Amino acid sequence: MPLSSLLAADGAMLAQKCQACHGVNYDKHAMGESHDISKYSAKKLISKLREIRRETPDDANE
Repeated sequence: MPLSSLLAADGAMLAQKCQACHGVNYDKHAMGESHDISKYSAKKLISKLREIRRETPDDANE
């Protein structure tokens, strides 16, 4: 399988995890706290995910 296919599969799997809380269109406020991420640029989304990763303990369920 080409690397691009593997990356696309990983991206699709990550997207499904996000959709669980943010909705299919990514416009829901997950856990009543987060922002509507549907209009985030890829750069902003990656930045926010990295920020969350830094702030989240390794054993958290997020």
